[in-house]
Amino acid sequence: DIYESFAYSCNSSFANIGLQLDLAAFANHNRSMLFNSPLPLEIPYKQSSFTLNASSSTFMIMQTSFGQGETLVSPIHLALVTSAIANNGILMKPQLVDRIEDAGGSTLKEFLPESSSRLLSTDEAEFMRQAMRDVAVYGTGSILGADGNYTAYGKTGTAETATVRDGNYDHSWFTGFAENNGQTLVVCAMIENSQKAGLTGVYTAKQLFNYYFN
Repeated sequence: DIYESFAYSCNSSFANIGLQLDLAAFANHNRSMLFNSPLPLEIPYKQSSFTLNASSSTFMIMQTSFGQGETLVSPIHLALVTSAIANNGILMKPQLVDRIEDAGGSTLKEFLPESSSRLLSTDEAEFMRQAMRDVAVYGTGSILGADGNYTAYGKTGTAETATVRDGNYDHSWFTGFAENNGQTLVVCAMIENSQKAGLTGVYTAKQLFNYYFN
């Protein structure tokens, strides 16, 4: 089913789903997820790209449906989408500074949280939370479920970029979040050309979750 397909990163399941989608609606949905759109950031960034259209080949539709093909996305973009999932569908405006203090530690200015937009409905966010929880409990990110100090949610991924014969290895992705006692931490990690055993996006995220919550 869809939950197990998500938990185990089953490419064939999502390829089959993609072949049944209305491509215009698929493109519009990705636009609502900020692909081919400006991000609410005040720092330089590379805009993410989604190129599927009515003239795309069956091969490209299948590849795109499980996150490859010509799709390009940055870690900061995935972190923003993940934060919206963790926040019941609402994307908050990213802030680089929480407050400004003087030399004595007194707060001179505080930047209060401000919503940016709604990326998902409450039901859609809840669906994604459950699917991402399954990844951490029994799926490809199950190493996250071994720590009892927080509740973890996530999605692993692999970006196939080159062959080992070329001296390159695939990129290892993870995006997710963890919660404990009202605190939530979102982490998006990508290990480029990950060839070292154990050095993966999900392992990197686990180290950050452990440090933060412990």
